[in-house]
Amino acid sequence: MHSPGSFKRLLVKENGEYVKDDFRHEHFLVINDGNKKILMSGCAHNGILSILDAYKEKYDSYPDVVISGFHLMKKTEYTDDELREVLDIGRKLTKYPTLFYTCHCTGESAYKIMKHAMGEQLQYVHSGDEVSLL
Repeated sequence: MHSPGSFKRLLVKENGEYVKDDFRHEHFLVINDGNKKILMSGCAHNGILSILDAYKEKYDSYPDVVISGFHLMKKTEYTDDELREVLDIGRKLTKYPTLFYTCHCTGESAYKIMKHAMGEQLQYVHSGDEVSLL
């Protein structure tokens, strides 16, 4: 599992105690439109890399397009370790034959860091934007 370090603070209450969330309840949507496979996820709490691992396990391939938040936004400054982790995620995503669209919960700061590593392979979308996948 490739969950970013920031996910350690996401907890769930079980039997009266808070424990690390395993995100079993989260889903992603796959759209197969002829030759194009599109993976859609909300705020990828379990980590976009983990979601891509699950996709690969299920479909024995990778999606052509991913539309997902990466849940990397912070209200405070990133530590050096967090900055390295965001950049590392971006570098790992460049290994996929996939175009990524990310949004709100990635955060603009993390997006800019990842964009530096990913170039045109990463695009930012806002609420109300239209994405054409033709």
